[in-house]
Amino acid sequence: MLRQTSPTANRQALRKRLGGACKACHNRKVRCSLAKSGPPCTNCSLDDKECEPRVRKSQKSVGPSTQQAHSRTSASATLSRQALPESSSLFRNHGQTDDSITVVPSLELELDARPATSDSNRTVLGIDSIGKPGDLLRGPDGTYAIASEAVAACSERSNASCSSNYRPFPSHFSHFEEDDALNTDSLPADTPMYGDPTGVCAIANICEPEGADKSGHFLLPNGIVASLDPEDQEYLRRKGAFVFPEARVRDSLVRAYFHYVHPFFPIIDVQDFLPKHESATLDRVSAHLLWSMYLAACNFLVEDVVRAAGYATRKEMKRSIYRKAKALYDMQHEKDRTTLIQAVLLMGFYSSDTEDKTGPWHWIGVAIGLSQTAGLHRNPHSTASRIPQHRQRLWRLIWWSCVHQDVWFSVGMGRPVRINLDDCDTQLPVAADLDALAIGVPDTLREKYLPAGMPDLSKLFVELINLAIIQSNILSTHYRARQIRPSIADVVEVEKRISTVHRKASWFISSENLMVYYHACHLKLFLQSVSMVLYRPYLLSLSQKHSSSLSQEWYSSIERKAQVAAAGFNKILEALITADMILACQSIVCIALVPPMQFHLLNSTSSKPLIATLGQHSLDLCMLVANELRKTYFGASLLHQLFSQAQTQIRNRQALQETPKGIRLAMTNRETQTTCLSHGPIQSQDFTNTDIIRNLGSAFTGFEGDLDADDFAMFCSNFDFHFPTDSPDDAPSSQRIRWYPDLPTED
Repeated sequence: MLRQTSPTANRQALRKRLGGACKACHNRKVRCSLAKSGPPCTNCSLDDKECEPRVRKSQKSVGPSTQQAHSRTSASATLSRQALPESSSLFRNHGQTDDSITVVPSLELELDARPATSDSNRTVLGIDSIGKPGDLLRGPDGTYAIASEAVAACSERSNASCSSNYRPFPSHFSHFEEDDALNTDSLPADTPMYGDPTGVCAIANICEPEGADKSGHFLLPNGIVASLDPEDQEYLRRKGAFVFPEARVRDSLVRAYFHYVHPFFPIIDVQDFLPKHESATLDRVSAHLLWSMYLAACNFLVEDVVRAAGYATRKEMKRSIYRKAKALYDMQHEKDRTTLIQAVLLMGFYSSDTEDKTGPWHWIGVAIGLSQTAGLHRNPHSTASRIPQHRQRLWRLIWWSCVHQDVWFSVGMGRPVRINLDDCDTQLPVAADLDALAIGVPDTLREKYLPAGMPDLSKLFVELINLAIIQSNILSTHYRARQIRPSIADVVEVEKRISTVHRKASWFISSENLMVYYHACHLKLFLQSVSMVLYRPYLLSLSQKHSSSLSQEWYSSIERKAQVAAAGFNKILEALITADMILACQSIVCIALVPPMQFHLLNSTSSKPLIATLGQHSLDLCMLVANELRKTYFGASLLHQLFSQAQTQIRNRQALQETPKGIRLAMTNRETQTTCLSHGPIQSQDFTNTDIIRNLGSAFTGFEGDLDADDFAMFCSNFDFHFPTDSPDDAPSSQRIRWYPDLPTED
């Protein structure tokens, strides 16, 4: 809890700091650490300047030059007292090297009422040639603007005097009240902030044209914030937000997290977290982040640990932990921006029902917004030197984890992706980025918490991100509302990229390490699912009977490739079942299951007995897996319910079609409506009419609203079963026209 300070204490601290400042800090009227740290002080060290202790002189020894300087500045004394707070490393000499990442230290109040005499003191706006009192026009709201004459002067002298870094106005980033600022020690500058220097609302490229190529990343000091109100603290205590599980359960949760979550979701700094957790100094770990990590790890706990924690099921444990994490988020308990992004991303591992307004889709969106505010989506300029390399790697991994989640839940929810990759230039992660997170972890902690084979897992994560990029490109090209007409060459190019990832993933599928094998199987599942997402629109488009110059051989090849992908998906499921890993599957498997299950459902409707039997058996295997995953994931429950009802409706209508017409009419008159995933009754019981399967706006079908038969039917050589429609040939008969692109055209 932050200590409260009184005005008296502030004045005492003020007098204490005035005693031992170096010359540079004294001239700038900023706090100096010389008395505590010795030379050089923090400010001079950051600015690469010589730190000279200030020698006090008697007032009698003031010479003419000093009097002249005082005379020059007396006219502007009043305005100088009102000038914006100044920052030690914002104001650099002309000869210094440009940094695209600027560390903005604690923003200070002026500690002296006397006007500044140093040129550096005039740089309150980050522009050396603008900042003289005459160039600042005070408006009615008390703020200052730059006079047009000063802007013109800056433009004329841009090559000479406007060579400073692109940096923010200090007043924009004052995180704390004046009294708190006076009483605070020098704060670490590790809060990321991003401002595009070429943005529509930016003026930096006007004031500093030569700095427009900078990336606009900044590190700000962590804000001094008041502690929570007593009633808020009491609310969190009642929620149990500060009461953590016993040591055995905590250790199991952390071990499960780093074995099952971290390899494909590396957003935690392992070398920083594990020592704190092991020493039981949980007060040094963010409570919000800790509960969020526990939430993600719940999916992979064995039942004995769940019961030891006092819960009957994983779902019950997840619900309890989620409420604690949500309470901390609602109270804005976490102030560090990077930690908040990590915690919010992990909160996306919880979903309760379709009415949940703060499910995974919500939390992923919050994390993406915070990440873009921090500039994680943009690559820092090559001259960046202020952000440690280790931190840049962590931010890079966090951003691409956001991309991965965004793409897959876009597929599952049937919604547009939030992240446009054309707006991002953050470097792709490499295996060394993940390996660096665990450098320095003691061997005892490594053996206790981390899985073996971390180098291989790092390589698998790189391929996972490559697959997410491929999937994003598929969605942006083949599933847009305003569709782009792709060509065969586009499809072939995507196939090549998928094959490249597939080939690299195959290197690890034969690994003897259990965790490497587990994650390699997941990557293979995702690969097969992405392949079917690519082929799905074109298989469904075959029902449109449009004339095309495309050959029947191309259609047949698409069908064969889709069949191979669906069969390959089931083969990996069988391997996971044999290894007893189904109950430990990750949540995205629920989304990846949908395309092959749709294909198996269609196979089961074939008029050819062998194909129908194979399709039914393949679908039964997927249903078996979905049923097992229902113990952990709500999405699996919805998926199982949706396809169970689809099977029931198909069987009922097939039986109705095979019944003689007179008997069928009598049965229809007294038949009770079959319950289904429905907001309303089925529109027609006649098998010759379009069958409407109404769902809950399923999060795992890729559709919102009604699903009709054309959304399931694929008219190929092996699919004789179809639902005729009453719509004319030239009218859209289903969502197919709205959701699927036209057939590709030859170049």
